[in-house]
Amino acid sequence: MVRADRNFQRQCQTLQSVDEHVGKIREALHVNSVLDETIIIYASNNGYHFMHHRLREWKGQPYEYDLRVPLIVAGPGVPENTVVQDMVAANIDVP
Repeated sequence: MVRADRNFQRQCQTLQSVDEHVGKIREALHVNSVLDETIIIYASNNGYHFMHHRLREWKGQPYEYDLRVPLIVAGPGVPENTVVQDMVAANIDVP
């Protein structure tokens, strides 16, 4: 297996683990009757290329997936299914 393929597989396994733990956290909040009063912020980074564009495992290039990173906010007062396109320079810029 090529190193980039092995690293991609490991990253997918890590993401699956994070997903499982987020589910456990949400369930614990629900069981303790505090889910409806909790704001959950789920953020990530842009990850690595895994040989896209013939680049080694690196980031910070001028490609769309290097510039945009996921940020999901859920909780009281946060409208569902809303997408905000505002640009921020860092996490401190999030209102």
